[in-house]
Amino acid sequence: MAQLYVSSPGKAAERPARLLKGFQRLTIAPGATRTVRLSVRLDDLRWWNPETRTLCLEGGCYLFRIGGSSASDDLISSEITL
Repeated sequence: MAQLYVSSPGKAAERPARLLKGFQRLTIAPGATRTVRLSVRLDDLRWWNPETRTLCLEGGCYLFRIGGSSASDDLISSEITL
């Protein structure tokens, strides 16, 4: 299984350090490789602001991690700044 985790800047609101935002079940033979495409919409990065009662998108650096499990050693990461 391929799992995609996102960490938000977390300055506007306290949020979990890592949120599962996508996954795909697949079978890979030992030593083989496969290409997996997972997408995250901007709406998937929004958080509920109880003060304004709206969904907000925080600017800053988001860390995307993908791998076969949630273990940090198994994840490949990339940063995207909004």
